[in-house]
Amino acid sequence: MKPAWLNFLLLTLLFLGCNKQPAVPKAIEGLYRLDPKSGAYTGYTFRLSDGVFAYEWFTDALDSPRLKENPQCGHFTLTGSDIKLTFSDGNTSHLVLTKGSSGYMLWWPEEYKEYLRTKKIPLSVLYQQKH
Repeated sequence: MKPAWLNFLLLTLLFLGCNKQPAVPKAIEGLYRLDPKSGAYTGYTFRLSDGVFAYEWFTDALDSPRLKENPQCGHFTLTGSDIKLTFSDGNTSHLVLTKGSSGYMLWWPEEYKEYLRTKKIPLSVLYQQKH
């Protein structure tokens, strides 16, 4: 039987060797929505908080089968401007996070590539809501 101090030392060494996820900056947390000026009747929102996300689809078509999928939740990690979403079913997706003049913005990668080419912000970009 190993002494208790040796077990503690081994557990401490194992813990120190684990890959730790960097803390998510509080500044990026919150609710992300479409620009209210877009007048969209269909879209989605994201809520980011402490490494957890909630995704919700909305539409004015109350019989849409996609509404049954709401909400979808999971964990996210942030590496640079890449947000990796890991849904509860194990599927992954990516978003791009940028800082705009009035707060953070979430883009699908294809949208962001198109923006870099055209300098036009699409209506589907999500804006961080002020608290």
